[in-house]
Amino acid sequence: VTIKTRCRVNGEGKIEEIKFYDNETKFGFREEVEKALKKWKFSPVKFNGKSSKMYFYKSFVFKLN
Repeated sequence: VTIKTRCRVNGEGKIEEIKFYDNETKFGFREEVEKALKKWKFSPVKFNGKSSKMYFYKSFVFKLN
């Protein structure tokens, strides 16, 4: 299962928006990805000396061994 996301990081380095780009809604994969992402913290992005928001894309792959 692959969960594809786009996240927006605010000026303080916290994720403030998560958008999903997949059709996987069963088994709680999206919920687990969202819980994990909300714990992530980034260094604030500065542009011309001011804090700025940024977007990034991340795919999470769950494999069965």
